[in-house]
Amino acid sequence: MARDYSTTIDKRFTINPEESIMNVIKHMEAAFIVALGLAAAGSVALDSAKPAQATAPVVATTAGIPVVHVTAKRLTPVEKQQLLALERVRSRA
Repeated sequence: MARDYSTTIDKRFTINPEESIMNVIKHMEAAFIVALGLAAAGSVALDSAKPAQATAPVVATTAGIPVVHVTAKRLTPVEKQQLLALERVRSRA
């Protein structure tokens, strides 16, 4: 004799899709409220912190503008041509 099991299953254990969706929504609401509470507590905690004390910046002072003196002889046009030719040879190698 075959039994009809659907009539013997307790209705408390049936899965209703609408109820599971409602449970997810309830949990999201709880998560939002917890996050909101943490944000509020963090805001109050940060607001009660003392601001940093800034010090006056240290400014470097110099006696004047530094000047560089270069002492070297100028190249003659022949020496310039020789250096340029040497540089061209080295750059090709």
